[in-house]
Amino acid sequence: PSLPPSLLLSIFDSDALAGPLSQFSMVMPTVKGLVHSNVTQQFRADGTLAHFRMEAVLPGNVAANLHVPLRNASAGHCVLLNGREVSATATSQGTHAFVEVQSGVHTVEWCLE
Repeated sequence: PSLPPSLLLSIFDSDALAGPLSQFSMVMPTVKGLVHSNVTQQFRADGTLAHFRMEAVLPGNVAANLHVPLRNASAGHCVLLNGREVSATATSQGTHAFVEVQSGVHTVEWCLE
């Protein structure tokens, strides 16, 4: 018997709200396996976020929306996925953007200023 499509592919939203942490890691269990993520952030002397980077490992048959905080408007919203500039979709709240990815190992980060 074949499985329904809803059991073959899971979609995961990774919306890291790190606050003032410079680094943290999470492991999240899903029905498809473990999702691993590692976030690093660099801050300026005034406490504002200077750089954001998230590494995520997704098990087979899992898609994800990897969220990154938006920079201020003057800095632009350039996002790199696995080292290549991509178009990210802003959330309705306007504080984050996300990139859709499939199973595998992915890195999403801000472009260098």
